[in-house]
Amino acid sequence: MPVVWDASVAAQHGIGRARLEGRSFVRVTASAYLPVEQADDLRLRCRALQHVRPDAVMSRWTAAGLLGLPHPPTRRDEPLHAVVPTGTAPLRRSGVRSHQSPAPLTSVVLGGVRLTAPVRTWCDLARDGAGLHELVVVADGMAQRWPATVPALTAALTAGRGRRGVRTARRAVELVDPRAESAMESWVRVVLAEAGLPRPVPQLVVRDERSRFVARVDLAWPRHRLVLEYDGDHHRDRATWVKDLRRREELERLGWTVLVVTAVDVLSSPASVVRRVASRLV
Repeated sequence: MPVVWDASVAAQHGIGRARLEGRSFVRVTASAYLPVEQADDLRLRCRALQHVRPDAVMSRWTAAGLLGLPHPPTRRDEPLHAVVPTGTAPLRRSGVRSHQSPAPLTSVVLGGVRLTAPVRTWCDLARDGAGLHELVVVADGMAQRWPATVPALTAALTAGRGRRGVRTARRAVELVDPRAESAMESWVRVVLAEAGLPRPVPQLVVRDERSRFVARVDLAWPRHRLVLEYDGDHHRDRATWVKDLRRREELERLGWTVLVVTAVDVLSSPASVVRRVASRLV
């Protein structure tokens, strides 16, 4: 079956305009459709857009999503971002944010979709005004997958000296840590760093008196025997909750203090998170 549908493709499969406009399909662009069960698939939505505009290259948060990079909690409902060559018609479609760049635009192809390469994607986010926390979230994910990320970003920022967002981007590069394993873990780390607190060790492995594995904790300050754990929604089911409880009891038995934060704590009351950590680092 076709990946992307338009009127001519639908007609070849015996599907008339009325059915194409009905409940079985979703219009992604002015003349491209997807079956309703595939309408939330980012890659297919991008292919539908490029079916109409072959010169479009997916960029910014869309490219980051296609690359499998972590998304910060502030960017869950972004439109499709696409860049087209300067001088061509912009993309004027609902749910699409159009950008322009001088041709030729270096791109990569992934899963049948053309998109900006990782370093270009991150630099575009910085130029568009992404915040420090957001940039660190994405860069942590890049560094985890591609070890040369920090030197590559540093070189790109040197070449782009004076451009919008460079100062924030440079600070973000200073805070990158490839050991981060979630967007919120990265976000919390930036909150603490910006408050001037000592840098924690991500994903520290804690062992007991017999060197047996006890836990791998999100963030730790070994000298202070302090652990900070982020609890997301997946910690709410009973089996996970019980496992977490036993794990924390064992950490406390070994002399560790365990602090637990949630998304509400981090996003709505970051100052309280800082105070809780700072009071135990004295």
